[in-house]
Amino acid sequence: LIFLILFILNSILWINNTSAVIPFTTFLELFVLWFFISIPSVFGGAYFGYKYPMLENPIQTNQIQRQIPKKTLFTKPLI
Repeated sequence: LIFLILFILNSILWINNTSAVIPFTTFLELFVLWFFISIPSVFGGAYFGYKYPMLENPIQTNQIQRQIPKKTLFTKPLI
């Protein structure tokens, strides 16, 4: 979607003969980098991340609930 929007905006600049046009080979280089590096890295990381065992917390939690203090003036968000 981002490449499509960028391509359309660049086409408009190319039609108006401005100097801010990005060369078409740069678009191809960015697409190749995204398609052959970023996408396989995402799927490879997801595969190995789901394959890796879950980490356990090294602490024990108390079963007795503690009272949460009220928020002070400086911790409330400003409206």
